[in-house]
Amino acid sequence: MKKDTKIITILVLSLIVVILLGYIVLKNTQEEKVSLIPSGKVLATVNGMNIYDGLIAIVTQGQQVPEENKKIVVDELIDNLLIYQEALKNGIENDTNLINQLELQKIITLASKYMENKIKDLPAPTQDEIDAYYTLNKPNFEKNVKIAIIVLPADKGYADSIYNLIKSGKKSFESIAKEVSLDKQTGQKGGLIDSWFTFKQLTSIGFSNIDSVAFSLKNKNEISTPFVEVNGTYNIVKLIDFKPSNLDQNTIRGMLLNLLYSEKSKSYIQSYTKQLREKAKIEYKFEN
Repeated sequence: MKKDTKIITILVLSLIVVILLGYIVLKNTQEEKVSLIPSGKVLATVNGMNIYDGLIAIVTQGQQVPEENKKIVVDELIDNLLIYQEALKNGIENDTNLINQLELQKIITLASKYMENKIKDLPAPTQDEIDAYYTLNKPNFEKNVKIAIIVLPADKGYADSIYNLIKSGKKSFESIAKEVSLDKQTGQKGGLIDSWFTFKQLTSIGFSNIDSVAFSLKNKNEISTPFVEVNGTYNIVKLIDFKPSNLDQNTIRGMLLNLLYSEKSKSYIQSYTKQLREKAKIEYKFEN
């Protein structure tokens, strides 16, 4: 049977889930058997360790797997568990960095799941809210943009010096992108991103500041001042071109339903975290 590429990709990306599951339930002594909490029927055993039907949904991140493809998933899981068991035999669980990595992953996963449960009952944006947002940002929704970017380290002085070098005309945006941009894929193209973007499309994949800056530029070849993206890097954006958007209002309003719900969830999480901070005892220990 030919393996489903999509399933295999998910399994590769989810390997840390498998390791984390085993690590969490690992007993304190080597003599005790590693086990997973039963969840559904047993689909296979690996040296006495059961693979339950419930693990399929975890490893595939909740995606439905047709019955005829389950053996593919189980076989990949068996391979991962065999490697995991060999890793334990060789004492990998005693590696301090790995222990911290897994514990941190556990903390983040539990915190994320907790907040997921808290925001699931948030009301969806109303039609009035969607209409108001659309009206306010209508000029942006009516165009698509093509941009180029230079991604720089989290150093404002360095970012400013790169910007000044471009603005002085001593070096072009494109040559600088090829020389110093941290994004090598776009850097080798002079910073150019091949795709055209609609308003808030970049926000939906985690680049909200690039999105805002790109649509604030008015003229072709206009270059932004350096700004910080959410991942901490400094970025400089160049507007290459723009054209009318081919999205109709219904499609845009559908996008806004998801976008505004995401922003409402983010606002709720920030407010909730602020409340927790106000009640907590937090002491910074940075050296001066």
